[in-house]
Amino acid sequence: FNQAMTACAAGRQWAWALQLLRQLPCQQLAPDEVSFGAAANACEQSGEWERSLALVHEALALNGDAQGIILLNIAISACARGSAWVLALTLLSDEMSQRELVPDLFSFNAALTACCAAAGKGDQIWSQALALFAAAELRSLSPDAATYTASVRACASSLQWQW
Repeated sequence: FNQAMTACAAGRQWAWALQLLRQLPCQQLAPDEVSFGAAANACEQSGEWERSLALVHEALALNGDAQGIILLNIAISACARGSAWVLALTLLSDEMSQRELVPDLFSFNAALTACCAAAGKGDQIWSQALALFAAAELRSLSPDAATYTASVRACASSLQWQW
């Protein structure tokens, strides 16, 4: 089932992934973090970012924090699809802190991408992107191409070409 849901993500077939997830109990199988993650990723990849967030929260409520970092990274990435940068930053800082999870580079890159998606719409989003970049470095995370690209794009979209 989990591999089928992962294939649904690759094919952007979120409805099929949800159907498979909901059929697990009928087969006397309990959905776990991997199951929810695959279905949430299928929703995120299909642009159904709000459904993705709902699945992540459902999974965290049912299964605790065993794979919380992976699920929250999917949620942050989903926020990027929806240009919901404030929610992405809330998940990165507040939700991870409450669950005593340490954000990894993917967490920061997903939040940077959310800022990039919303940049140019005001609210000094570019400065939030630069703050995320600095926060990742403070955690001794080595920025990669995605980190640099999202940071530069957020600044460029806001016409902030001088750092």
